[in-house]
Amino acid sequence: FDDESCVYEPIPGCTNPDACNYDETATEDDGSCVLVTAAMISTDDMTEICSGDGIADPIMVAVDGGQGPNSAFVITDESLNILAIEEGPSIDLEGAGVGVCLIWHLNFDAGDITGAEVGANAADLDGCFALSNNIAVTRNGGGCTDELAENYDSDACFDDDSCFFVEGCTDVIACNYDEFAVFDDGSCVIIVASSIGTESEVEICAGDGIADPIMVQVTGGSSPNMAFVVTGGWVCTTWYRLIDT
Repeated sequence: FDDESCVYEPIPGCTNPDACNYDETATEDDGSCVLVTAAMISTDDMTEICSGDGIADPIMVAVDGGQGPNSAFVITDESLNILAIEEGPSIDLEGAGVGVCLIWHLNFDAGDITGAEVGANAADLDGCFALSNNIAVTRNGGGCTDELAENYDSDACFDDDSCFFVEGCTDVIACNYDEFAVFDDGSCVIIVASSIGTESEVEICAGDGIADPIMVQVTGGSSPNMAFVVTGGWVCTTWYRLIDT
């Protein structure tokens, strides 16, 4: 029978079942336990920023609670692809491009984590770690901010000099007026009627074989092309017509 005289050597190790390195065989806690818990993060800064305008957009992140021997801020896209790993707590996403970034706080044991690298996916993190809640940051981009431009972008947060405008004739009295043109390209064709008169005899004898030239004087008017138009039956009427060919 057991007289309780047995002497056992203690087995040192981590005896905390919540620790990453919990050792169920340990009989004596040796203070080696690694506890990792998630923090809560928040910010008072704007989370909709203008990306690509050359102006820094620092977001100061406050960390509440959580523990672990190591920590870092992980920046992902909406699909959890890791874009950057930062020390923080100030995160500048100026050069991140247009879209939505998620800021996370990561507590971890450096000796027991895999997948914490740019290009990996946060869903594939493995080992001893704890992720916080995330802060979503919307990054708007540049574009054409001139409402008169053909490529006006109402969502652009700064002008990136990409505007282009319809050029054409902007004179409303021109034959080729373009209501959509913003800048006049000098192509306007404007036709203004002339006045005509003559000092020649306007009652002539037709068919006698003798020429009856009538000299017509033109006053005013403008056009790239012009011609005289003769109409009538027994009575001929001469018009001076200004035309655009």
